[in-house]
Amino acid sequence: MTREEIEQQLRLDNPTTTDDEGNRYEPGTEFYEATIQRWADAVQANVNPIVVSMRSFREACGRELTSEISAYIAIIEDLDERFKAQNDFEFATTVSRVNFRVSQIASGLGKTETEIDEVFALAQQLDLN
Repeated sequence: MTREEIEQQLRLDNPTTTDDEGNRYEPGTEFYEATIQRWADAVQANVNPIVVSMRSFREACGRELTSEISAYIAIIEDLDERFKAQNDFEFATTVSRVNFRVSQIASGLGKTETEIDEVFALAQQLDLN
C-alpha cells in the first residue's frame, strides 16, 4: 500500500478529527504524520492495523481508564467532535489502533504509545478467548 493510499484511507476513516484546541489534523502535522507512519509500518510489516471489539477494548481499559475516557470525551469543546467521540465510544462494535480518536484521547489523558499498545494487546487476547 502506498503512502497516498494510506492517506486516502485515513481521510475516509477520520475526516473531521480535531485536536483539543479545535485545530484540524492536517497533512504535515506531527500527529498526522505519526498516524500515517504507524499505519505504514503495519502495512510494511504485512500486518493489518489491530482492530478489536469495543467490548474487549473497554475490558482491557478497566473501570478506571474507561471512566477517564468518558470524562475526557465529555469535556471536548467542539460539540460535533464530542458527539462523534461519544458515539464511537458508546456504540461502535470495533476500534482500530490507528483511529485518530484513540491517539487523541490517549494523548489528552497523558498515555504513551506503549501504554496504548498494551491495552490493544490485552484486548486482542480477550477477543481470542
